[in-house]
Amino acid sequence: MKTIKICIALAIIAISGSMSAQKTQPAPTLPPEIQNINIEQTLVDAMSSFVESVRPFYTAGDTYQLFKLKVLIGNQTAAAKTALPTLPPEGEAMLRKAYEYLSTGLTDRGITEKDNGKTIGEALLFTYNYQKNNSKSSISADVALFGGNQLALENNPLADTSRKKCKWWQVWCHVTSLLDSVFGEEVGDIIEDFLIGVISDFLNKQ
Repeated sequence: MKTIKICIALAIIAISGSMSAQKTQPAPTLPPEIQNINIEQTLVDAMSSFVESVRPFYTAGDTYQLFKLKVLIGNQTAAAKTALPTLPPEGEAMLRKAYEYLSTGLTDRGITEKDNGKTIGEALLFTYNYQKNNSKSSISADVALFGGNQLALENNPLADTSRKKCKWWQVWCHVTSLLDSVFGEEVGDIIEDFLIGVISDFLNKQ
């Protein structure tokens, strides 16, 4: 009986020690490449990716309202126009900026040379705060940025149906996919909180 008690005590000590070690284990260190990221260039490249993803909706001569209707709903009937959602300022700014670049004929390279990263930075900040303040998923936050109707966004008949990593309205994906290609597929999820701090600092300096 004494031997059994000793074994139980040793087992408890071992478990406690293991749990204590887990609690004191330091948080994973971010790769130096991430800590030293050029956030402006990353945002500019992400904005270019976003614009390219909505390029199929644009036809030369489109007004902004027509472009917006095609992007958000696809159906161009009078009834569809009444269903056009009201976007938060950050979402409206994303579509207006994309329309500006497309209507002036800018190429992917031209966009990266002209953009300053601010518009998409503010959009990312909106989605991050929406997600945290409303206990929503990142997908729900992306949808909220562009009117809140995921069904309409998913089933837009004019959308590019090719198998791309990011749907046009997934703004965080346009950023993290750039990082995934350099640092691996898991990096985007790990550094979201870090990135939003860097983005906030960047926007405060604009």
